Amino acid sequence: MWFKTTSDSGGKLIGFGQKPDTVNGARDRQIWMDTVGKVHFGVYPRSGTTPLAQDVLSSAQALNDGQWHLVGGVLWPGGQVLYVDGRKAGEDPNVTKAQGYLTGYWKVGFDFKFYDWPFPPTALYFKGAVDEVRAAKKSYSKEWMLLNYENQRPESRFLRFDKP
Repeated sequence: MWFKTTSDSGGKLIGFGQKPDTVNGARDRQIWMDTVGKVHFGVYPRSGTTPLAQDVLSSAQALNDGQWHLVGGVLWPGGQVLYVDGRKAGEDPNVTKAQGYLTGYWKVGFDFKFYDWPFPPTALYFKGAVDEVRAAKKSYSKEWMLLNYENQRPESRFLRFDKP
């Protein structure tokens, strides 16, 4: 998904949960921004740990600079990967599974109480702009993620039409 913000309250960008219109207790595959502007991709529960914990990948830099950014989270047999602006921002090849659901809902821009997750925002709602959201049952390659960013980023020269 593409997003931009200057907020310092953070908030959920996208995530999966069981309830369609209220805050979820059961949740997974979350991407959120913390109060310093870093983006995190978390899955739940962490495999093989007791008590259960989250597997979280984080961006190195703050992204609440008012510019458009592309963020993506991938969970596949090759591991968990966080992409920021078309490039890997973090990965863990040991995380290949997450919480399973028979039914559920993708929520964009709201929901998710962070009481037991790291790097919590202070807002349940993302304060910013969101565009081009995609959730898929397939895993996109690193080449696809980079192409998607280069194709749509501001000032892209990937495809240009000159006036006659």
